[in-house]
Order: sequence, then C-alpha cells, then structure tokens
Amino acid sequence: MNFSAIYGVKKALNILHPMQANIYERVCELTEHLRNGLDAIPDVKLMSPTESKSGITLFTGRNVEDILSHNISVNYRAGIRVSPHFYNTEAEIDRLLNCL
Repeated sequence: MNFSAIYGVKKALNILHPMQANIYERVCELTEHLRNGLDAIPDVKLMSPTESKSGITLFTGRNVEDILSHNISVNYRAGIRVSPHFYNTEAEIDRLLNCL
C-alpha cells in the first residue's frame, strides 16, 4: 500500500474538512457566475440541470478545440464540461466566457 499517499490525503482532508461549507458556497458562486455568463452568449446551450447545484457545468454550441487553444482547461463529454472549484477566480471564469 502507498502509505505516504494515504498519509498525505489524510492531512489534506484534515485541513479541508472544517472549510467544507465555505468551499461549497464558493463553488456555487463560481458556477452561478459561469452559468449566468453562458446564458448571455448566443448559440450556447446550457445542458446542465438548472434546478440542481453542482460545480459541473455542461454546455454546447462551441468547439472545444478553440477553447483548449487558449490554454483554458475544459473537458468534452457530450458537450463542453467546466468544473470550477474553490481555488478558481471570477477572472478565470470571465476569461473563458470572453473566449466563447
């Protein structure tokens, strides 16, 4: 077993666990910012359910290669998938939206 990795994960969880509510709130804020921005872009269709709160946003209407060519990390899974996390910034979300 990889004991050093297990020890590292345990330490990371000890640090992050007390902040889980703040992390969740931050992810929701960034996701809302992203989805509001996507709604304002013509020909972009939000595929993620709007009634649920998840940090994952899936949309169509743009070429994933164009986004990747701007050194913006996204994934393609039946659409372009963006997963902001608490360490991302609004400026990074805006950079993606401006690219679109």
